[in-house]
Amino acid sequence: MRGRVVTIVGVLLAVNVAFIVSDLILNTEQVSGPAASSYVTTGEGTAAWHDLLQQTGHEVSRRRDPAAQLDPGSTLILLEPAPDRFDEAIARTIRAFVEDGGRLVAGGAVPDWMSSIVDGDLAWAPVPIGAIKPVNPAPETTYVDAVAINSIGAWDRLPDGSETLLADAEGRVVAAAFDQGRGRIVLLADVTAVMNSSIAAADNAAFSLGIVGEDGRPVVFDEYVHGYADEDGLTALPDAWLWAFGLGAIALIAYLIAIGSRLGPPEEPDRMLAPARRRYLDAMAGMLEKTGQPEAAAAPIRSEVRRMIALRGGRSPDDSTDGISEAASRLGLSADEINAVVGTDHDKESLLTSSRLLARLTRTQGREESFSSDRHQAGASPKP
Repeated sequence: MRGRVVTIVGVLLAVNVAFIVSDLILNTEQVSGPAASSYVTTGEGTAAWHDLLQQTGHEVSRRRDPAAQLDPGSTLILLEPAPDRFDEAIARTIRAFVEDGGRLVAGGAVPDWMSSIVDGDLAWAPVPIGAIKPVNPAPETTYVDAVAINSIGAWDRLPDGSETLLADAEGRVVAAAFDQGRGRIVLLADVTAVMNSSIAAADNAAFSLGIVGEDGRPVVFDEYVHGYADEDGLTALPDAWLWAFGLGAIALIAYLIAIGSRLGPPEEPDRMLAPARRRYLDAMAGMLEKTGQPEAAAAPIRSEVRRMIALRGGRSPDDSTDGISEAASRLGLSADEINAVVGTDHDKESLLTSSRLLARLTRTQGREESFSSDRHQAGASPKP
């Protein structure tokens, strides 16, 4: 019962593993993951923006190593970083990149982390936003008339010298740009406009192209802050694959436990039977001989053999030695066998010979009795 239950569990685990692996192999339409990641193809990802930049002549790459060198001639896109993936060391690296001439596009809801990058006061407030339009002429909004977003907040304070790029009718700013050092920073209070779900709406695509800089400028999506990293071994595998391997290992262990109860030492090719009567009598004769009284040990055996010989030879068991010898000779016994029965030798060999003779006569008598019984049941006259 235990083995059957474990087998069922193993089969169920194996089926789950198969479904996971098939989903990983066949489900190429949707890739889920962290919000604003360029790897993600669901509505909250930015894979469409990544592809749009490639198709319009930009050299696009992904940054997975926080220590990787940043080219000041490129644009770094840093959106919605995970709190545990953004620290002061990363902030210092990005500040140095911008001050050397790099362009940074940064954004996300509740962007307190941006304060460690920009110079000056910066504050974000959760407020409802209406229709969004460009406010002042700027390179980032040259071809933009309207932007469709679903913002839940706006900039409450911005560094001095900031240029408003997008705002609603109430003047609430959702996108701004300013120079810092030799570089430029574009701040987005909401990243909906560049996400897969909205990039095709209104002039969102034109805005997405304008904020990365001039045509042909290299663009780098920072994916380290979304949990992706250049790692080796098992840590480089996707979590789904690790789950698949783990379930596969559990299924294998369950299968081994299920079949383990049926394993054991190899079986004998034939069924073990009780020792043959001859072997039994040989053993008994050997033990009796060891008692040191071979004559007393042989007496019961000889007496039974004499009785059986006399019965078959038509004589009395109390007949003379010559009479028993004559009957034994007619039955086809050898001289050694006759001597073992009626002789005076009481050594080990004589005792073994008597024991074997008793076994043979007993076996022969059993066959004859069985034959006689069969004939009687068939209606035949019994053999005289």
